[in-house]
Amino acid sequence: MTEHEKCQSCKGRGWHIGECHPREACGACVGTGYEHPELAVGDLKAEVTRLTAELATAKAELARLKGRRFPIMGAGFSIPWAMIAPFEQQARSNHDQSLERLAERGGLDPVEAIAVLDGKKLRAQLTGYDPTAARGELLKRMTQYDAAGGKRT
Repeated sequence: MTEHEKCQSCKGRGWHIGECHPREACGACVGTGYEHPELAVGDLKAEVTRLTAELATAKAELARLKGRRFPIMGAGFSIPWAMIAPFEQQARSNHDQSLERLAERGGLDPVEAIAVLDGKKLRAQLTGYDPTAARGELLKRMTQYDAAGGKRT
């Protein structure tokens, strides 16, 4: 079996070059994802440690966000912070402020919140929703979010 045939036999098995032939890719592997040299066990352990720490940090942040609420101006309710947090960039795009700063200033009105949650520019959203309809839509989405265990539906 030639080096190239060995390389082709790796496909679909998740093997890297160091496992089926000595060290180098045969050339036909380049661009296929099979040209990487074999990782050392120490490198893999370090990566697992890094990812484990990253996961623990993300879990702690999620736990912190679960109890936090984001204010909705004039609506008489707030929404879970974790519901709007994934749309931080859209909030910044629409308002040139972070969600943190918006919350400090009283939050968003229902139309603004729907625009952020829909990933739309505020001007586009203003033509499509009246405040009463937006308030009802936001309540509906919050109910669905809560019913789904804090996951978007």
